[in-house]
Amino acid sequence: LYGKLNRSMRSKLKGWRFEVPDLIEGFQVRDTILFVEKAEGTTFHKLSARDQSEAGPLITDSSLTLLFRKGWFDADRHAGNQLIDADRKVIHPLDFGQATDFSVALPWKSDERYELAQFLRALASGDADAVIKHGRVMAGNAKPSVPEALKAEILKVLSGGAGLADKVIALATAFAEQGVRLDGKFTFGAFKGLMTLYGEGYVPEDGFRDLLAREIGRLLKKKLPLTLMGR
Repeated sequence: LYGKLNRSMRSKLKGWRFEVPDLIEGFQVRDTILFVEKAEGTTFHKLSARDQSEAGPLITDSSLTLLFRKGWFDADRHAGNQLIDADRKVIHPLDFGQATDFSVALPWKSDERYELAQFLRALASGDADAVIKHGRVMAGNAKPSVPEALKAEILKVLSGGAGLADKVIALATAFAEQGVRLDGKFTFGAFKGLMTLYGEGYVPEDGFRDLLAREIGRLLKKKLPLTLMGR
């Protein structure tokens, strides 16, 4: 996946590249441990301001691209899970123990990427009905115990002044309290991973929102027949 990103993102990388350390031959792979090549470099927050401004957007962009285009996402892209060799302009992504696959379907069919994108879009626009619609799909089409109570709580969350991360947590809690538990790949996968990317400060807040909006918009355009039918 990262090798392909080196080709598809070539114009954005501007001399940088991703290198995932290979497994070392001869060592048995176990459930809890892998032996991999040593990666040189330092963590993101120890880089110079210039190197942070170059590497940060690439870390964020690569993660969002893999999620919404390939259906693969690592929820643990915190600053300690990549070593960055600024001299060689290499980013070494490490530790994929929390990586998750999201279903990918044809343009006219729903998949997990589409439901996630529509949920986030509804959150951004304050559309309670769409949040509930796509949230229920992300919970296996579970029905809320008291639909009116769920909608009232969703409206309360959307109209509040909390930040993005707090709203996501509050929405997941509101669903769970009405017996609509979102699948773990969304709560502990997509949502946790997005909040990690957002919280590490790889890019400024506006930059993160722009990159996220770009990938959501691209996916919804690719699934235009389904997107139009869903309105």
